[in-house]
Amino acid sequence: MSVNILMLPVAMAMMVVMGKENFDKWVESLIVRIPTNFNDHDDLVKTVKKAGFDAEDWGSSVKTHIEPNGSFIFWEEKNNIWEAIFAKDLLKVKGAEFMSMLESSSERNIFVRNPESKKVVLSHNKTFPTNFRDGETLKTVLKKLGYKPQEHANDSIICFIGPVKLTFLPGISSTYSVQVENYPEQATYLTLSSIDKEYKRCIQTQTYEKIMSKAEEKGLTVESEEVLEDDSITITLLINQ
Repeated sequence: MSVNILMLPVAMAMMVVMGKENFDKWVESLIVRIPTNFNDHDDLVKTVKKAGFDAEDWGSSVKTHIEPNGSFIFWEEKNNIWEAIFAKDLLKVKGAEFMSMLESSSERNIFVRNPESKKVVLSHNKTFPTNFRDGETLKTVLKKLGYKPQEHANDSIICFIGPVKLTFLPGISSTYSVQVENYPEQATYLTLSSIDKEYKRCIQTQTYEKIMSKAEEKGLTVESEEVLEDDSITITLLINQ
């Protein structure tokens, strides 16, 4: 049983009455564990604090108030995966809002939402295709997300998310594939989706800057710019007579 819950005097008294095994089952019935893709303890604390919440070390866990001086959750590392531990009632009332705020602030997917199963399924050395073509842009994106990429032989790019290893391999079609070792399957999809989203944003920015530079060189005037629902940009240029 986690030390953070047992530190409560009432809980300790109940464990004596119920016996440890029954008490553990009772506690598990009251909480929901949601896996995350935090790299490590520092990544968790930094991300939570950036969103405006506290992150206090509590034994081997981390405690976060999701309401000022009120309700709180714990973060615990289990099998190299950091989990958010919610009381079931609190999850229903404040969980979605809190998770949304955290992901919005960090601009990344953090929580592995799988309410049908409490198991974290690991993928062993699975390889996925990607749309990544530019290795330099890919490294820039990985650095921005805090993954510290390293370039290796055959132009492969390797980075680690905690104990998880991602290896990006250039293919004959000029696109990269990524090999994932020992990562929860759903977290893999979320992480790759986050990298893909940031990569597209970076490519879009580069394309926009090139267009604007060319327009200036040719003496074109920007009449309007419109950001569409899919975050693409429509630029209308005037040809100066």
